[in-house]
Amino acid sequence: MWWQEASKPIRDTAMLSLGPSVTILLVAHYVNTSDWRSSLILAVGSYGAFFVLYCLWQLKNSAIAFSKARSLELESLRNFKAQAIAQPIYIGPQNYCTRIGNKHAVIELVVVRRAPVRISHLKVTVSGKNGRAFSRDFTDPSLIKDSGQIRLDDIILLQEEVDRLSDTAVLSVGVRATLEDESSFEFGFSSIPLRG
Repeated sequence: MWWQEASKPIRDTAMLSLGPSVTILLVAHYVNTSDWRSSLILAVGSYGAFFVLYCLWQLKNSAIAFSKARSLELESLRNFKAQAIAQPIYIGPQNYCTRIGNKHAVIELVVVRRAPVRISHLKVTVSGKNGRAFSRDFTDPSLIKDSGQIRLDDIILLQEEVDRLSDTAVLSVGVRATLEDESSFEFGFSSIPLRG
């Protein structure tokens, strides 16, 4: 939030503006030693004015930074939507799409078709913290059908693949779908695996 961005400079300002205020108070007192009250009012006024102006300046900078970050986020979302709409197929995660057991894995995917296309080949690559954990190819028509979901539940893992997945909290999943007309599309996303 923009307030969190601005809170530290505001705290700094509260401390920094004490210096000019105390200096004004001391100079005013030594120039006019008889009137402490007017010197104190002048110091408090300068403190308040400096504090308010600096806060406004920092809030303006924080609002600009927040606006730029939000604009970049919206632009990224627009580009993703445009890319997804331009393709005849989109493949993404189904809820917690990866389940890792003792020596097997299950991957559930959502398939959105924007044209009457069929998948002839599917390659799934799962990467952990130490790089690629495992990769599998699927061409079985019973797995790759025209439904809106694909469930890959017969993935047997080798021991080294299980070891590469054991200490990874977030997996990177890459999917390459090849259609019957030989065109291919790649999709990638992150997934928090369910274990057990």
